[in-house]
Amino acid sequence: QRRESVKKAICALCSLLLCVLCICPSFAAQGEYTLTLQMSGSAAVGEPLTVSLLLSVPEGETLEHYAVATQISYDTAVLRLENTAAHEDLTAIDGGAVRGSTRRLVKLSNSSMGTMKGTWDNPAVLLTMTFVPLAAQDTEITVYRHGIGTASGGDADVTVHDLTVHLAPDIGSEFDLNNDGVTDISDLQFLYNYLSGGLTDEGDIHDRADCNGDGSVDILDYQQLYQLLTAPQEG
Repeated sequence: QRRESVKKAICALCSLLLCVLCICPSFAAQGEYTLTLQMSGSAAVGEPLTVSLLLSVPEGETLEHYAVATQISYDTAVLRLENTAAHEDLTAIDGGAVRGSTRRLVKLSNSSMGTMKGTWDNPAVLLTMTFVPLAAQDTEITVYRHGIGTASGGDADVTVHDLTVHLAPDIGSEFDLNNDGVTDISDLQFLYNYLSGGLTDEGDIHDRADCNGDGSVDILDYQQLYQLLTAPQEG
């Protein structure tokens, strides 16, 4: 009888362990501090680009009275920083240049926050930066250094999600083939109709439709305009 009781106890323990192993992964996915750089707005040269730094905390916790010491790095050869707006409990200042590169830092810090709220499902916005892209190329905005202090006085183990931005050229109305003031997908359709013989040469359309500047208007210009219009907008 005693052996049977021991066997039942072992079976119960194994069942409990199995339940824990099945449940734990779902908690692990929401059991960490996460710093995420998130982009909004345009990703074209000359157009404002907004990037926010978000902080999520483990499920079941709220973000109150935490310490933050974080630096954001960006490339001054590609991006010009126009403005920074930090959460009211934080201070954002110029962190200086990264030695030996064209990158510069935005430093965000404070040691006592009383009003900031943030959960796993509703991250706290620590910082919002407005950039003006200067060149049509890929560029990275990264969390250069970070430190998050917990309410208990310890250091949080933070997962960081950096941001790669794919900057497209600002084509404006350069290839405005249908004369509506902008260059968009309707101009691509216009060029298709022209190439397929559906339109006659109207005024200077031949010159304006030479998108790749090789002196002729053909399928290569259609491909060039398509690539300009469908360039990736964010990473």
